[in-house]
Amino acid sequence: MKWKGSILAVIVAVAAIFLIFTRINKGIKEKIAREEAAQQVIPIYKPPVDSFPYLYKTFQEIPLADSCRIFLLDGSKASPDTKNKRLVLADGDMIFQISPAAIPFVVHTRILKLTVLKPSIFRVEAFHKDNGEKVDVLEGMVRASKRYESQFPEPDTVRSNEMVMINDQIDLMEKEKEDLSEFASWWKTRK
Repeated sequence: MKWKGSILAVIVAVAAIFLIFTRINKGIKEKIAREEAAQQVIPIYKPPVDSFPYLYKTFQEIPLADSCRIFLLDGSKASPDTKNKRLVLADGDMIFQISPAAIPFVVHTRILKLTVLKPSIFRVEAFHKDNGEKVDVLEGMVRASKRYESQFPEPDTVRSNEMVMINDQIDLMEKEKEDLSEFASWWKTRK
């Protein structure tokens, strides 16, 4: 008779373990579903009207090596490095078109190092006099890294229809999805 009690205890223990694992598994599945739902609700930033000055301000087009181009708003400066044709120092508002032959291509602003990882079209708003900078990636992939000492030095990889904003005074870099429809319309006229 003792063995019947032992078998009953084992059956009860197995059933209890099964119920515990079922609840844990259900909790994990619910947590994953909540996290996936939260990621799908990321709002898309819609820039204000007239925030794309290339539609109404004058700019110049500067050809670079390897079929690359820079579109430069008046008052902005892009200085290609004399020793490295794949490095540009940027101050102002400009658009880069980087071809496959030029990768890796690097853009230095006052506070950002932008490394082009795939053929890309992106806009840089980075005036030396400002605390903040912004990069909009219309097509491609760009890695944005801080060029200053930071408690949070991790880079962000910015892909098509995303942007990254940075402010060195508060040591904040943030990536978001962005509606780049004005940029895309303008770009169609430049191809």
